[in-house]
Amino acid sequence: MMFSALLLMAKRTIRITTAYFIQVILDPPTVQILLAHFQEDLRFAKQLSTENWNKRSALQRMKEILVRPFRENL
Repeated sequence: MMFSALLLMAKRTIRITTAYFIQVILDPPTVQILLAHFQEDLRFAKQLSTENWNKRSALQRMKEILVRPFRENL
């Protein structure tokens, strides 16, 4: 019984979250803000190739390993 209640709550949360995101995406002022953020992100982005990715330093790889457990919270 408890599992079914949790499952129903999870399904309801997903529906509400999906509806919220659809509403945000369709709101023109919000779309403009998100687009501006994306364009700014692109200014600071650099293209990565497989070759460059594989050439990462040992220090960079260690940082990635240390941060991995906290990735969801960053």
